[in-house]
Amino acid sequence: MSFFADWLEDKENRFSVFLFFILFFSFFGIGHLILVRDISSDLQLHAGYCRMMNKGEFPYTGIFLMFFIVNIISGFSTDFITLYYVLACLVSTGFASKGVLIFRLINSLAGIMKSFWFSLGSMIYFGIPVLFFVRNRYFYVSNQTPNVFHSSSAILVAPLTLILFFLQISYWRGKKVLGWICLVIFLTASIKPSFLLVYLAVTPFFSIWRFGFNREFFSSLIPCIFLVFILVIQAFLIYFIQYGVLETDNSHIIVSFFDYWSFFYPEKYFLYSCIGGFFFPICFWLVTIDQSKSISFYYSGFLVFVSLLIFIFFSETGARRFHGNFGWQTIFAHNALLVVCLREMFRLEVKGLLPNRKKTMLYSIFSIHVLCGLIYLYRFLVLKDYN
Repeated sequence: MSFFADWLEDKENRFSVFLFFILFFSFFGIGHLILVRDISSDLQLHAGYCRMMNKGEFPYTGIFLMFFIVNIISGFSTDFITLYYVLACLVSTGFASKGVLIFRLINSLAGIMKSFWFSLGSMIYFGIPVLFFVRNRYFYVSNQTPNVFHSSSAILVAPLTLILFFLQISYWRGKKVLGWICLVIFLTASIKPSFLLVYLAVTPFFSIWRFGFNREFFSSLIPCIFLVFILVIQAFLIYFIQYGVLETDNSHIIVSFFDYWSFFYPEKYFLYSCIGGFFFPICFWLVTIDQSKSISFYYSGFLVFVSLLIFIFFSETGARRFHGNFGWQTIFAHNALLVVCLREMFRLEVKGLLPNRKKTMLYSIFSIHVLCGLIYLYRFLVLKDYN
């Protein structure tokens, strides 16, 4: 008890707890509204999967961890309401953990109050839906955004992807964290492995840049080799033997240019979607183009670039064709880029290298993104339209 009291003596820790409870109960309230208002989301679907697993009607798959935790906490209940609210608590914990993580990542540079408000804003932050205003169709589906509110697995895994990103940065800076990286990779892959595809594609090249071809470089590949082993097993279960797949129509991975995007908009609109979605990072880069950037800025930028390439060139066939599973990694990469831009912005501000007019412009653009998030939440919770 004395340890906890001493821990709370620190102002950052007190604000972390306060922020955690604000975000936890906020998303739990969203989860409650989703159920009582019968709003379309993955929460009902995933609670239903948990129920089927506990009744022996559906097996655990390679992406098992979220379902297993819910079932353990619920005592392997077959009551849908019990399972739903246990899942809502778990996802709310993930949602709140991401907010606290962002707060602690920027606090050393921005100070307590500014970090508090910017971390809250980051949890609502949404891509500017340019195509919605141009074509008056989709607010979320066509948007490049770092936050979602309808996908339980994406919300739960989001803090893990941020932790993986900054653990990798720490490793390049000399910290001995390979074991922790492997653990986070396993946890992430067991919930939603989408981000790991782009992590695997980009990380080895930055390791070469950091270490060159030497012993340290080959040691840095251990997490990637471990990840390949996990992804091969998951691909075998999903695409070859269809284990734990409800749909009877087999799915496969294909190379197809803008296959998923073309169901919503012509290809020519994709660039506009990216400009609106990444407007704050783009503007930050433009107004600080003459300032030196950290390795985390370039790493997150390349993660976003490659995640978009994966989305453009890869798709699935069969029943999974409309799931958009090759788009999730852009959300997690975008989230890492957003946090890095905030850290870089506050770093320049502290050093006096960010003039007031540029700071005001960036703060205003960030606020516009937050406003778009509030509009989306209104559409999602009041109009019951997550698209």
